[in-house]
Order: sequence, then C-alpha cells, then structure tokens
Amino acid sequence: MIGKWMLNILIGLDQFGNAVLGGDPDESISSRLGKLKIVHGGSIPWRRPLSKVIDWGLDKIDPNHSIDAIEEDEGADAVFDTSVEKKYQQERLRNEELERRYKNVKMLNSGLLNRIKFLKEEKVQK
Repeated sequence: MIGKWMLNILIGLDQFGNAVLGGDPDESISSRLGKLKIVHGGSIPWRRPLSKVIDWGLDKIDPNHSIDAIEEDEGADAVFDTSVEKKYQQERLRNEELERRYKNVKMLNSGLLNRIKFLKEEKVQK
C-alpha cells in the first residue's frame, strides 16, 4: 500500500514538473523528452541542455527510458513545445502509413510468390 502511494506521488510530481515547464499537465517529463528525441532524429539537441542531461541520467538508470515512456495520447495541452508535439504526431502518422504500406506490399509479395510457386508446379506437372 505504501509502495503504490509513493509511486502515485512520484508520478504526480513528474507530471507537475512537466506542467511547470510548460508541458501537458497529464504527460510525464520522460514522455515529453522521448517525443523531443524522436522529432530530432533520436538525439536531443544541445540547445536543450537541461533536457539532454535529464535524458542522459534516465538513460543510465533505464536504457531507452524516454522513448519507452512516450504517451501517445498526451501532449496536446502543452503550452510550450507545441511544435514538437505537432511534429511528433505527424511523424507517428507517417510511420503508421509506411507500416500500412509495408504490410500491403508484404501481402502482395506473398500472393505473387504463391502464384509463382503454383505456376512452377503446374509447369512441372505438364
């Protein structure tokens, strides 16, 4: 019971800190850092030294923490970094579209390979 209470307090402090820094009050700092990292090609820019240091520290404790902590449905109520949230959502949609296309191509290739196999077997039987 104490452990759950402490975890809730830490999550609340995390989200409060994010709100104080102009982020969405329902998003964690880690999620915000992860989105910033994705938007900038996997690395937080040096012009954001505090973000870079926090991400580095979290990465030492839990490798890839900020990327894993991304909350897809949070960030829309941010006051600052709204362009990062927009770019992140655009990147996410682009990746979903690419994944959908990849699945379609994979399905088509599978169908073509089955057709080629069928034609080869048909040719052998003649």
